[in-house]
Amino acid sequence: MGSEAGNKPIMDGRSSRVLLQHLGALSASNVGTLFGLALGWSSAAKAIYSEAEQQRTQGFVVDLEQWSWVSSLYGLGALAGSVAFSRLVFPLGRKRVILLVGPVSAASCMLLLWASSVWMLYAGRVGQGLSSGMAAVATPIYISEMSSPDIRGALATYFEILLCLGILVMYTLGKFLAVYWVNVVCLSVGVLHSVCFMWFPDTPRWHLLHGREREARESLLFYRGRDYDVDAEIKIINDGIKESAAKAVSGWRAFSARPARKALILAVTLMTMQQVTGVNAITFYASKLFEEAGVGDGHLASIIVAAVEVVAAVVSLGFVDRLGRRTLLMMSGASLAICTGIMGVYFFFKASSSSAPRDFKGEDVSTITWVPILVVSVYMFMFSVGFGPVIWVMLGEMFPDNVKGVATGVAAGVGWFFSFAVTKFYPTLSVALGEYTCYWIFFGFSILSCLFIGFCLPETKGKTLDEIQEEL
Repeated sequence: MGSEAGNKPIMDGRSSRVLLQHLGALSASNVGTLFGLALGWSSAAKAIYSEAEQQRTQGFVVDLEQWSWVSSLYGLGALAGSVAFSRLVFPLGRKRVILLVGPVSAASCMLLLWASSVWMLYAGRVGQGLSSGMAAVATPIYISEMSSPDIRGALATYFEILLCLGILVMYTLGKFLAVYWVNVVCLSVGVLHSVCFMWFPDTPRWHLLHGREREARESLLFYRGRDYDVDAEIKIINDGIKESAAKAVSGWRAFSARPARKALILAVTLMTMQQVTGVNAITFYASKLFEEAGVGDGHLASIIVAAVEVVAAVVSLGFVDRLGRRTLLMMSGASLAICTGIMGVYFFFKASSSSAPRDFKGEDVSTITWVPILVVSVYMFMFSVGFGPVIWVMLGEMFPDNVKGVATGVAAGVGWFFSFAVTKFYPTLSVALGEYTCYWIFFGFSILSCLFIGFCLPETKGKTLDEIQEEL
């Protein structure tokens, strides 16, 4: 690994064609827009709750229990997509899997657009989840492999920026458009993604893993520029691939090696942290949350929070390669703990016999309804600075070549399972135990996340993919 460190200056993003790396990352990360549109769909389509609106727009009625399945089946679909397509990232390539996200998303939106029964809504949401699961596996790998080490974190942040933008667009559309036109927009974005991304080559590392040095050279020239030292980087990548291959074993036995096993444990824990600290409970039920908190226009408050997310994700772009992954995650986790704790206290004092199993305080909080808007805005800002983008960055960095696709799929799949669980059971638990109890549970998980980051997580800032394996 010493030769790799010695040659590191050739991989400096300032000497390469940085603009095309940014464009490639942006184009691939457009799957994040689809991701965000799907995440925000439940809140935007809340009009289906209204029986009169259902009869007018869909021709059928969806009750509360069915709607909880419509919301949460997205998570199960994403779990299936992560696991199923993790094995295709190596043979098909990162690019082809990312391209497939567009058609799958478009087909899912057609089901939602022309739904004539709740089962078509179920199928459409599973399909949306499937496309998001594919994106979650392939996009972090693609960006980590095509980018220069010193700008890799910033490029990987585009995924979270566009995800947040997708949520903002969906909330805004839900405020002003009927569900039919919301679905038309989702369909259009799916088609647009495939058209835009098809012009970019697959990663140099994937080509070299398949013995295609000429294609790898062309890919490097495309992303780095004609004046870049292509031969030196090809040698570095090939040396790393050979070293990994010498230690590699097939199948699940590959995780008996320390780097793969440690990376899997870290990644699974990170993805679990991302979900159990409450983000999807807020995202999927944003407008409902604000209405229950006493805010007059819950939908408008949701739009404000989503706009805050976009700003935060852009802020993260400038800091992820400066402050480092661990610092941003620690700041984010501590902030989530404070915010969920405050929300728990707010709902504790607001609780009455009609909204909680026991009448604790039943205080009048009508004069401080700005508190949930402010606190949730801070929560989403800090999530989008740390837990949102940085965990996806690290997911693409940590795994050796022989397990990269499968391990990324497993880690993402675990995250999606917890996404499903939180989304499905949050409405029921909030009624049975009170909103405050749910937020105090999120508070507890946020504290545990901070302890994990502080004691267990390595720093990957500025390191090549092979240097990260050496450290693990």
